[in-house]
Amino acid sequence: MESLGPETGGDAPYFFLSYAHMRKPVGHDATDPNLWIEQLFKDLCRRVSEMATDPPPRVGFMDSGIRHGTEWARTLSEHLAVCKTFVPLYSPHYFLSDDCGKEWHAFCARARNGHAKGTGHVQQVIPAQWIPVPVKQYPRAAQQIQCRPADLGETYAEHGFYPLTHMGRFRSDYDFAVYSLARQIVNVAEGEPAPPGPALDYESLPSAFADSGRQAMRGDKPFHIVIAAPCLADLPAGRPRDYYGADA
Repeated sequence: MESLGPETGGDAPYFFLSYAHMRKPVGHDATDPNLWIEQLFKDLCRRVSEMATDPPPRVGFMDSGIRHGTEWARTLSEHLAVCKTFVPLYSPHYFLSDDCGKEWHAFCARARNGHAKGTGHVQQVIPAQWIPVPVKQYPRAAQQIQCRPADLGETYAEHGFYPLTHMGRFRSDYDFAVYSLARQIVNVAEGEPAPPGPALDYESLPSAFADSGRQAMRGDKPFHIVIAAPCLADLPAGRPRDYYGADA
């Protein structure tokens, strides 16, 4: 693969947040779910900055606001080459995303080429849950990474970050989960960070999730939806006629 730049890392971010972009629901008053992920990122950056010994100017990286195209791919590659830890935000969409699979591949390949020496154990990957995914649905690459949701609290382990970000009843659970995740990031970033490597050609990278387990998440059994709607002539006695037509 083509190297895009020299190996650097003096002011490397403590973490790279890898997440699946969510589609905004249809409707004028619908909230963009990606805004909650951005809020989580900001809160995580603040906590990491507070706990870090000597935080860099940019303690975290996420791709929000980057223009797609060559600039987007290059920027991703450069940060994947130097970030000290990798924080994948698990969700059903995450493991179906080719972009997330490329980010995972780039970071883990770099870490293993450093001090992990191909053992399969990459402690610089620190998983977080946006929406919990059953372990049996993890692709092979994720099954090799230690994930202990209970370390971030029982409510987080059950629900993930998604409801905690915007439901007031979970505020204390959210604060504890963010704090605990930030502490893990700081401990690894300052204790045994991933060594920097060359920035690779992002577009040519394979997805780490391109295996049979990934495909199983899409659902391999067809099902049928039947809408039972009577027409006006068949309405039972007493049923309002306002919502029915001449045929089903």
